[in-house]
Amino acid sequence: MIEHTFSVLHVGIRITADCQEMEHGLEEIAVRTQPEQPVRSHLDLQVLKTGGAFIIQEDHEAVMTCPDPEWTTVFLHQWINRRVCEGIEGLQIHGGCGTFRGKRFILCGEKGAGKTTLLCHLMFDGVEVHSDETVLLDREGAQPFPGKFHLKEGTVPLVSGLKPLCRRRRSYPALAPAGESFYFFDPAQAGFEWGISKKKVDAFFYLEPERAGESQIAPCPKFLMVRKLLGQTLNLAEDPRSQIRTLCEAVDAGVCHDLRVNALGGGARMIKEALRRLL
Repeated sequence: MIEHTFSVLHVGIRITADCQEMEHGLEEIAVRTQPEQPVRSHLDLQVLKTGGAFIIQEDHEAVMTCPDPEWTTVFLHQWINRRVCEGIEGLQIHGGCGTFRGKRFILCGEKGAGKTTLLCHLMFDGVEVHSDETVLLDREGAQPFPGKFHLKEGTVPLVSGLKPLCRRRRSYPALAPAGESFYFFDPAQAGFEWGISKKKVDAFFYLEPERAGESQIAPCPKFLMVRKLLGQTLNLAEDPRSQIRTLCEAVDAGVCHDLRVNALGGGARMIKEALRRLL
């Protein structure tokens, strides 16, 4: 029997598997950050191999069946993230989060804009990166969601520090149709601190790819940044007035920039320079 235990925010996770094929996958998705919150609830998951298929159970009740260990790993990872996020107050924003010289920032953009690639470049350029996919925002600040990064195979050649780390790693299938395979990754695997503490947001960046021209940064009016971030909010309520109020207060307390990136180095320099001006 294989067993892994770890915590994601306030949830203690225990996963057991009765098959050796899942050993690598369970190690890949285990979160190894230092817990920032006391454990208030538990999630007990089991993986059983039956008749050539892998059955994922929660508290011994089947929740899904997968055809192979790679897909089982991906769905298990998604299930854990979904269950942890249930009931979390505030906003769940589709975006990344980092800190440079004590200044916390959120980086958002449409899916496929290049957030993870830029954040990985920043990570190897002296910026502490906390999350690449989800940030939890409330009136106390931004709480990075400690999920494993999804490194697309096409990202690896663009960030030199990733190449030796992924050379012998296993890639996993993408959930989106015709999506690009990806690697599970976290900053600790590259020798960096992986902190997930909550902190007031000092700057918001909204990333849009620039395919032809030069990388550029420009101030973004705060009401427009609120609109853009609402478009990247994953849990808008039927009556979102309280969430909108929280978002407006957070944006009003920080600086806002639109960011168009052609070259990763240029994008990283512009973000760092914008944060230096806040010191």
